[in-house]
Amino acid sequence: MRLDDDFEEEDDDYISEYEMASKKKVTNLYAIVCASAVILLALVVVFASNSKNNHRYTNQSASNNATATPKGDEYYISGETRVASDLDFWDDYNQTPKPVSDNVVVSVNEALNEENDPSTDGNHTKIVHADGSEEWIEINKGLPLNDYNFDNLSYKKPFMQYSENNHIVSYEGVDVSKVEDYIDYNALKNAGVDFVMIKLGQRGYSSAELSLDENFEDNIERATAAGLDVGVYFFSQATTTEEAVEEAEFVIGAISENKVTYPVCYYIEPISGVETRNDKISQIQRTNYAKAFLEKISEAGYYPMIYGNKEYLIQKYSLGSLLGTGYDYWLTQEEDIPDYPYNFGMWRYTTKGKVDGISGYANLDICFIDYSIR
Repeated sequence: MRLDDDFEEEDDDYISEYEMASKKKVTNLYAIVCASAVILLALVVVFASNSKNNHRYTNQSASNNATATPKGDEYYISGETRVASDLDFWDDYNQTPKPVSDNVVVSVNEALNEENDPSTDGNHTKIVHADGSEEWIEINKGLPLNDYNFDNLSYKKPFMQYSENNHIVSYEGVDVSKVEDYIDYNALKNAGVDFVMIKLGQRGYSSAELSLDENFEDNIERATAAGLDVGVYFFSQATTTEEAVEEAEFVIGAISENKVTYPVCYYIEPISGVETRNDKISQIQRTNYAKAFLEKISEAGYYPMIYGNKEYLIQKYSLGSLLGTGYDYWLTQEEDIPDYPYNFGMWRYTTKGKVDGISGYANLDICFIDYSIR
């Protein structure tokens, strides 16, 4: 074999340094071309994506070949005044909900406050205490509520009247004691008075002695003679059940010879500036003493009644304990319209009335029930 043949035989595997260099150049060039192609393709993809998004961002305005100009941290399109945050594409993405406006919050709070406002919720009634302070008390819907329609009240000087179906169904009255001095009952009758509640007597708020009102006997005799219906009230200061029964028996003895057609009333009221005997008793004691008194009155055949102002009736008595007794209530409240929520049959609406037959101020009452036929 020729030497040249041996050389040529190995030529397939031999590459000169020049050829190697040339081959490396080609290989490198190829790699560069491939890499460039990949980069170019990536740029094309990114450009296409940005172009699509830019089309959306500009809200169709990019077709005018406008340029983007920086404005702070955002961009705006030339010829436009909107910036990125003005565009509606943000609605496509989930965002943190916008805070409820202050006005809406205020409105909601006002609605909640109105719903929970005791002055408007229909479930509370206002008590005004002697010192002028106010308190809202929840109405006990388990007690009989009054169903009067006070739109039917009218004032026909000097009296308050109550009508149903355009007919007056109320009765006019006065309540009297020795304070009124001499009373012309015939003049009262002619003035339109139907009944009179006469103070019978009292227990001393410090001495505890029982006594008749100085004008009681004269008042009841002449009121009856004038043809007026008569009821009586007794100012109690009982601090035991025995004292309450004693008071009732005293009343029954005083009226046994008289014609009493209207209620016999258990009467307590605070005396301004004076501490009385029954100021110290509890609500349930006061209630039990009233029941003891009125049970005796009922047994004797008279119509029993409890007197009081709104605060006294609601907070000084346990009205739930009196439920079912059948006792009626005489409310005193000097207002155009009473707001006592529970049943009552009689209402003293003023202590400064003027009526023929009484000199000076008169205590005027309206009665929603004709007790003379009960």
